[in-house]
Amino acid sequence: MKAYSKLAIAAAMIAALPLCPLRAQVDTEKPITTRTVRVVTVKPKWKKWRVVAASNSSLIVSDPQSERTIVTFTYSDKARLKMQRIIDNGGYQNGDMVRIHHVEGQTVAMDVKGKPSRPQ
Repeated sequence: MKAYSKLAIAAAMIAALPLCPLRAQVDTEKPITTRTVRVVTVKPKWKKWRVVAASNSSLIVSDPQSERTIVTFTYSDKARLKMQRIIDNGGYQNGDMVRIHHVEGQTVAMDVKGKPSRPQ
């Protein structure tokens, strides 16, 4: 009977634990400070490229200094409208030189400048 009474006391203590408020080890009087992260914005730059192929959805270009470097650019909304007008008038041909305004490391052309040659 003593074993059952010890078991009953232990069960009652365990059942009463959630009813007792427990203090967390947090000091609410001191403010919590966090470190702010600086967001670095990268300015877009103009770079010269040689056209490999052009369509109304993308522009495939190669680097004039390194012919093996080929990049496919998609267009921003502003550049898409401009490229649609250029393509309607014949578009860029293979070998045309263009300047593309883009953020280094990204493949979205914000603006495209260059004179398209006559279609063959």
